[in-house]
Amino acid sequence: MIDTLRLTAEGAMGLIDRGEASSEELHRGYLDAIGERDSELHAYLCTVEPGANGGGATGGVPIALKDVISTRGG
Repeated sequence: MIDTLRLTAEGAMGLIDRGEASSEELHRGYLDAIGERDSELHAYLCTVEPGANGGGATGGVPIALKDVISTRGG
């Protein structure tokens, strides 16, 4: 199991580069971690399952976007 709580983006990329984890495994690891704690934390408005609505692993490190980002016309 991947310790997503302490994993940095650089560390996650290292896991992928060394073949120790795939982007898909990281994505699933983050979704599992979110599922375990989000009922308590309410930190995510939504998540994207791999392959859903064009989402999913693309060979990179999964990201989360903070809702304090302001966009014009939004």
